[in-house]
Amino acid sequence: MSSNRDTILIRKSILTTSKPAISMQHYVLWSFLTLSIILAGTGLWYAAQTEQVKVLLHPEYTEGDTIEYAIEWNEEDRPKNITFAVRNSPVKESWEVTPLMRKKQGNFSTIGWETTQYTYLVTVIARNGKSYTMTGVFDLQKRDIVQPTVEVTKINPHYNEGETIPYRIACSDDRNLKQVSLEIKDSQLHEKWQVHDKTHVQQGNIVTSNWAVNREYTYIVTAEDATGNRFEKSGTFFLEGLDKTAPLGKIVGIFQDYHLGDSINFSIEASDDRALQNIEFTIENGLVKQIWHTSNRSSRQQSSFSTAGWQVGTYEYTLKVADSSGNLSIGKSNFILGEIDKVPPSLNYKEIAKSYTIGDIISYSLEATDNKDLDKITFAVSSSTVQETWVASGTHYKLHASFSTVDWQPGNYTYLFTATDKSHNTTGEIIGSFTLLPPTAQPTNVTTLLTECKEHLAADRLMLGKTGSAFECYQQVLEIEAKNSEALAGIQAIETRYRSLIETALEDKELEKAATFLTRLEQVNPKINGLNELRRKLKQAQNTHAHSSAVQTQPVIKPVVAKTPAPKTSLNQQVIKKKEAVPEKAKPLPVAPKPLEPVVCKTCNCNDVLTKLSIGVEPLNQEEKNFLWTQCR
Repeated sequence: MSSNRDTILIRKSILTTSKPAISMQHYVLWSFLTLSIILAGTGLWYAAQTEQVKVLLHPEYTEGDTIEYAIEWNEEDRPKNITFAVRNSPVKESWEVTPLMRKKQGNFSTIGWETTQYTYLVTVIARNGKSYTMTGVFDLQKRDIVQPTVEVTKINPHYNEGETIPYRIACSDDRNLKQVSLEIKDSQLHEKWQVHDKTHVQQGNIVTSNWAVNREYTYIVTAEDATGNRFEKSGTFFLEGLDKTAPLGKIVGIFQDYHLGDSINFSIEASDDRALQNIEFTIENGLVKQIWHTSNRSSRQQSSFSTAGWQVGTYEYTLKVADSSGNLSIGKSNFILGEIDKVPPSLNYKEIAKSYTIGDIISYSLEATDNKDLDKITFAVSSSTVQETWVASGTHYKLHASFSTVDWQPGNYTYLFTATDKSHNTTGEIIGSFTLLPPTAQPTNVTTLLTECKEHLAADRLMLGKTGSAFECYQQVLEIEAKNSEALAGIQAIETRYRSLIETALEDKELEKAATFLTRLEQVNPKINGLNELRRKLKQAQNTHAHSSAVQTQPVIKPVVAKTPAPKTSLNQQVIKKKEAVPEKAKPLPVAPKPLEPVVCKTCNCNDVLTKLSIGVEPLNQEEKNFLWTQCR
């Protein structure tokens, strides 16, 4: 409770006595005359005295308060004695007034007092000995611990830039309110209203011009009562800038091709940075028209329509999405409605070898195509738990997958592929098989093969050889182990060797050899990098050779076997003879060359010699040449 005191002017109470009257009428008349005489003779003085003595005491207090009071008078009307007392309480104090005193102050505690109205008495004895008593009251109330109540209405959670925000604040208290305030954080708005009543209603508008946008604001309303009890009520609203962004929308599930009578299922996904309003899907000529209303920021709608009774042709459909600010997005596409599809899809697979070892990971690739639209692809392995189904769409579908053979039993396994399109056409069953070997069966076989492959590669038996070739040997390894690193490296070594042979043959202008080596390189790997460049070099060399032959025809020298050997002539002798000027008529007759001496090659055979000659890795020695000319013709 506030300690401020109100000034209370209390007039003197006058007590008089008289003799008993004979009758009531005489008594009243006598009393009236007596009162008139008193008022005429002394009333003005007492009134003056009363006006000059003041008691300062607040009219309301709370239990337990310490009550302060003051009694004041004029210097010339200074009393002799003052007594202050409160009825029904132990409070009673008296003072002798000294010449220097101008007022008297005092206080008393109300701890333990009952809450009610109390009367206090101030008795003043004037210097002439006369006295009078002044009375007054104050209320002692129970201590106020009840907070005020606050209710805020009309403020919405969302506003746009520049909008005016209305508000209504209603406050109440069990006694009296003192102050009500409204504050919005991060803004300059801070209003206060002084109140002296139990209830208060405040209404107004908040102007958001020049406020920061795209952010949340917090408002706080505070009510305080006369005893200092406070209560706060808070809330938020979001202030957005002007919406200039169009919403987004897309259709999922409508394909390019359908057949007459198909039911087309689709979904629509729409979103906006603030709030959507309408989503509209239509097909030309009003065949289909669907509208959805929403106020959310995002929406997903699912729908379908039947094409029963439609005509074959191309149909355009449109999606319109509008937001609450009037922004609009429009998208268009089309689909083709055709006759019923009776063409089954095609399916190819690769990378499944003929045999594996228990525990191997078996990998495979699938590729399916259809003239319209694929639906699903299935794969299964007999006598196992391997059974896969993939959902496909569109005209082309590829995948790479694998499965483990851990804990499988050795033996033959059959696998099955099928592909189905949206018209329920199927490829039928594409069946293959592989052998699963025990763990000890395969390594020895592969190891032996790899050793043999190395021998072929070291001997340059790349693709030909009576006992086999490196390429054939490595292919056998890869049929057992599709990803054997040593076999793959061997194939690559063969490719590198043939590249070198081709380059060497081109440098030596042995174009037939170069063409042979190029053909074999294509057989090893038709997709090897640089193959087109080698073809170009060979073609260029062949064109150059043909042009040179057209300009100057080179004589073809055929080997002639002479019966008698020709005399040997040294190189110097040949040069000297060439320089000698011999008359044209005196030129010597040509002498037949000396026949080759027979050379015996006990280890040669035609197959090996021809292979070595075709590969061109190592030139034939003299024994092999003689053997070729005499025995392999």
